[in-house]
Amino acid sequence: MTRLMPDLMRSCRVRSVERYPADLLQSLLELSPTGDSNPTIALLNARPYNSASSSTSSSRSRWHRTGRGPGLVCVDHKLYMKTVHGLQQIDVLYRRIDDDFVDPLFFRSDSMLALRV
Repeated sequence: MTRLMPDLMRSCRVRSVERYPADLLQSLLELSPTGDSNPTIALLNARPYNSASSSTSSSRSRWHRTGRGPGLVCVDHKLYMKTVHGLQQIDVLYRRIDDDFVDPLFFRSDSMLALRV
């Protein structure tokens, strides 16, 4: 659209999403309760082809993808993910689900995602 109708896009003040992945990552880094400069950030999504995959692709090296809730465990009020090397503590968990699955009362009555992790 920017190439086809640049004047319209400028007049509507449409902002670019180019920096969205980097901005999201920066926000999540700032949320780390430990204040660690290199916190462990995990992405929890419900499906392998969830829309979150595209929003985090450019900063993929910084994300640990848990994929599903069974890979997580809580010990002494701390969240861990199961790895082949044992448990790894997660500092920030970003849970992402598609909009249609957020509220089973209004969107998809077959959705159980909003009711469980």
